Amino acid sequence: MSTKVKYKVNRFAKLSVNPNFDPNLMLNINNKTKIESGISIGQFAGGSGNPGKLPLNEGLSVLRNLARNLIPHAQILKKVRSDKDYFDGLFLETAEGIYEAEEGETVTPGGYLDLRSKGRLVVYELLDLKGIINLDKTFELADYIAKNFKYDKVILDYDTYDPSGQLNAQVVVITPNIAPDYTANYKMEVETVFNGKVQESGLFVEILPEELPAADEIIREEITEELIKLDGDDLL
Repeated sequence: MSTKVKYKVNRFAKLSVNPNFDPNLMLNINNKTKIESGISIGQFAGGSGNPGKLPLNEGLSVLRNLARNLIPHAQILKKVRSDKDYFDGLFLETAEGIYEAEEGETVTPGGYLDLRSKGRLVVYELLDLKGIINLDKTFELADYIAKNFKYDKVILDYDTYDPSGQLNAQVVVITPNIAPDYTANYKMEVETVFNGKVQESGLFVEILPEELPAADEIIREEITEELIKLDGDDLL
């Protein structure tokens, strides 16, 4: 199953902000600071996959920028959690959010951890009442976010990294840096990833558990091709 996403024409836009939660007007920002009705920064600072914390020593201007960048994500959380027509009985959780580098750690500019540290990248999981990821609805979630919000990239990310080999699915949302006047350029890209490899750019492709042998076979073929190439290079 796959779905094409209609890109929004206007990629440069001004973010709509609730005036009651405008970071530009805040004199103190911490985990309890709300950036949308019912959504605090703390909901992005303690993801279940890799807990983080706010860069409180960086100063107010950095925290305001972080808060501005998280507003699109707060709007995603609020809308998905309140949309019972699409996601009744499910809960959208932040698996990975704000990242703060360890002392002495070097974070690659523009990389995964750097984007997280700036509030621009959040990893989401859609859980049922038992806390289990709903694979079918995760596919719909990626499509829903891509069609209802502005972003740099939405990634439908599948993997079988669990020792059991069980299929896992997450949605990664990357947003641009939000300027103080709340304007930004949005790239509006989507892709599907399986075990760290891009399967489709510009498309969401649903990977089902029964399709895993075929997907794994593709990866084995890629590895074989690389080994053959390396072996051939050694013979030169």
